[in-house]
Amino acid sequence: MKKRVLACTLAAFAACGTMACMTSCSNVVDLSGKLAIWVLDAGYGTAWIDEMVKEYNKIYPDVEVAVVKDNTIASKFDAAIKDPSSNEYDLIFSNILNVNQYVGMNYKVGGKVYEDLVLNLSDNLYNKKPIGKDGVEESVTVGSKIRAEFKDVVTNESDKEMYAYPYAGGASGIIYNAKLFEEKNWEVPETTDELLELTYKIYNEEVVGKKEGEKIYPWVWTGKCPSYWQQMEYAMYGTYVGFDNYRAFWQAKEYQSADGSMPGTPSNGDLSARTPEVFNNKGRLDTLTVMEKILYPDASDSSIKEGDERYDHGYCVPYSSSASVDKAQYDFMNGNAAMYVCGSWFEREMEDWFKENPNADVELKVMKTPVLSSAKAMWDEALAEDRVTQKEYDQAMNMQFSGGADLTCVIPAYSTEQEQAINFLRFMSSDYGAMIYAKYAKSILPLNYNWSDSSFTNTFKDFVKPGSFLQSQIDLDKTCTYAYDGSRINKVFYQNSIVEFFPNGQFPEPKMSSLVRGERRTALQLFNSYYSTVTGGWQGVSGK
Repeated sequence: MKKRVLACTLAAFAACGTMACMTSCSNVVDLSGKLAIWVLDAGYGTAWIDEMVKEYNKIYPDVEVAVVKDNTIASKFDAAIKDPSSNEYDLIFSNILNVNQYVGMNYKVGGKVYEDLVLNLSDNLYNKKPIGKDGVEESVTVGSKIRAEFKDVVTNESDKEMYAYPYAGGASGIIYNAKLFEEKNWEVPETTDELLELTYKIYNEEVVGKKEGEKIYPWVWTGKCPSYWQQMEYAMYGTYVGFDNYRAFWQAKEYQSADGSMPGTPSNGDLSARTPEVFNNKGRLDTLTVMEKILYPDASDSSIKEGDERYDHGYCVPYSSSASVDKAQYDFMNGNAAMYVCGSWFEREMEDWFKENPNADVELKVMKTPVLSSAKAMWDEALAEDRVTQKEYDQAMNMQFSGGADLTCVIPAYSTEQEQAINFLRFMSSDYGAMIYAKYAKSILPLNYNWSDSSFTNTFKDFVKPGSFLQSQIDLDKTCTYAYDGSRINKVFYQNSIVEFFPNGQFPEPKMSSLVRGERRTALQLFNSYYSTVTGGWQGVSGK
């Protein structure tokens, strides 16, 4: 027997923000079936999908939901999506999906031609309303609830349609132990100059003269995954160029101010055609210089000589350059380092550590990414002279990376259970779905939360502790503008690895920290090398 699902019409509830407008119900629709879900089992875990399915089935008990958890989806996705005869999944939650390459290609599969291999969600999902607890529709659309920054990631450049759903958000960046900062009387830095001053202070106070095991290094990082640093670097770069230019960068374009005194904005400049000059921006060099001072300090400080551990390891736990992710994380959690750059999934990923150390005096928080000091001075002056708007200024000063932007969900265009898959995402997009996700993933969905509405925030009180890691994400979410990795948004980027933020995947950290001195590179050397790489191959990848 099919489950009767309530279809709702708008009620007379007053609008109170995008996250908590509800409706009354009148009509009835039949819905039943079987839904097969393939979900990434990684940093955010899978407890959230288990609970989401459990609550979904309370509304739709006749829907059979099967969930397969897999930590290798990214490597399997391409083959799976191109083979309808063997792909049994109706809803795929994955990471690092170049979704737009499966659009408008007229794929010939099993004797059939599919214009798209993934379903267009613009009308099918984004223009529909979320379904909350007890099957009650909310009064706003799913599309209006998704944060604009994350819509960028799932919008296809060619037709401006959305073929994916972003299912992870939250603030990533510098993770720190607030208890340790309080104990040591360390101030949370607001600019990169202050960040470097803190780095030197921690090293001089906690390393010099201390015995092994007593030392607290300023930083630890994982040489096995140097891309983690991007969760700080991208946001720092964004503070220099501003959010509109940050978005434009991923189209290989830039706003150019009339007087050239600063990166342009929509209020003071025009958007260029695609140009390699986006890789010749001072904000990139200044960001690399911050990294150089942390990882390769003797490049600019002649007092650091061979024999000084900073000569080999910078201001980091020794041999971080070869450390695994687990080693770096445990060094940080065990108090060997004050700061570690990671994603919004970090606390969930450390659940086992907390179980093993129930009495640990650790209070994890995500730090607001320090603004490039050169950017702060530039934007302050521009605002005082009315060369930028207050909104443009605020966006630049509050850039925060979201590592979750890499995680998107798709529905195969040939799925026979598309209605079920869409319905599940409508439930997930509701206020109730957002609460479930936050509680079990220990992060937040990329939604426009109405944090000022007590009727909504009260649902979080049972599991969001004051001062907690999740609370720090929420606090940042209230004011930040999210930076993201947009290299998969348009064909110029995702079809040509030469055009990435760091071209050809040449991450700066291994180059700056190599224990083979002859292989080390300074910030300026890397900056020039990246620019040369891009300009050298530009003719073939420029696009329109």
